[in-house]
Amino acid sequence: MVLMTDQDQLVAQHQDLAAAQVRRVLARVPSHVDRHALHATAEAALATAAGTFCPRPGIAFGAHAAATIGPALRDLLRSLPAVPPSPEVSGRLRILEAAILDLPELSRAVVTSSFLRSRPVAAIAHDLGIGEDTVRSLVTALVTLHEVVNATLRSGPSPRRRVPLRTHIRVVRRTTTARFEYPAHRR
Repeated sequence: MVLMTDQDQLVAQHQDLAAAQVRRVLARVPSHVDRHALHATAEAALATAAGTFCPRPGIAFGAHAAATIGPALRDLLRSLPAVPPSPEVSGRLRILEAAILDLPELSRAVVTSSFLRSRPVAAIAHDLGIGEDTVRSLVTALVTLHEVVNATLRSGPSPRRRVPLRTHIRVVRRTTTARFEYPAHRR
């Protein structure tokens, strides 16, 4: 049998307070706001309030908890995007994620580190055990491919544009499979 501490008892007794605060917030926010995230934030704030509460005459735990939960929920709402991603943006993100997963291992590591995490080239090269020039070449090839694909998509398919796209795809494939292999000690 697990004994409940005073903090655990306070949290258990005031779950309804946290749920009520979440319901009040949900009534005023757009439907795309994740209610589970709000509940989790309220419960974490309730646990924090229980840990920081010092019983004193005239100060009820409920008031202390409400003063902790409210700002935590507001902080969460401030961190959320004002508008949910459109279906078009969500679709593009899924395509991008799938394309990144299809890349060879080294290319995927460079794309993730350079473009998504904005890490410096030197740090990427050090982590992967390859030279900075190799990382720069791969980043340049990927940026060029990105520009060519965007230009092709903007202008629509045309015979003149297909050749550079195919050329760049061949160059990127050749460079990512031949020159950009992991050193033997990293395999």
